[in-house]
Amino acid sequence: AYLEEQGLDQGYATFWNASSVTIQSDGDVRVAPVLIENAEPRPYRYQSNRTWYETEPGREAWFLLLSEAEYRNLSATEPEYVARAQRTLEAPENYTVLVFSENCVDPSA
Repeated sequence: AYLEEQGLDQGYATFWNASSVTIQSDGDVRVAPVLIENAEPRPYRYQSNRTWYETEPGREAWFLLLSEAEYRNLSATEPEYVARAQRTLEAPENYTVLVFSENCVDPSA
């Protein structure tokens, strides 16, 4: 509900968060899984579809949902990536949402 209230319906999160958000929103918010291991997020190819990471024409916002630890780690290891976010939202349950004006995950990575 929080992401929908913010006008966000397409984004990324680590595997377990991606699955739970998509299910809890009945698919209204589509969250593809990514790997974040001391680097910029990249597609998590296991049990995912390549098209989930492609840039849709006309889309104006993508988000990256991060736990407190994930955000802290990404900020420390990839500050330039975090700085590219258009907005940073403090979400419920100590999550941070980075909102980007372009696809924030390289589909070919």
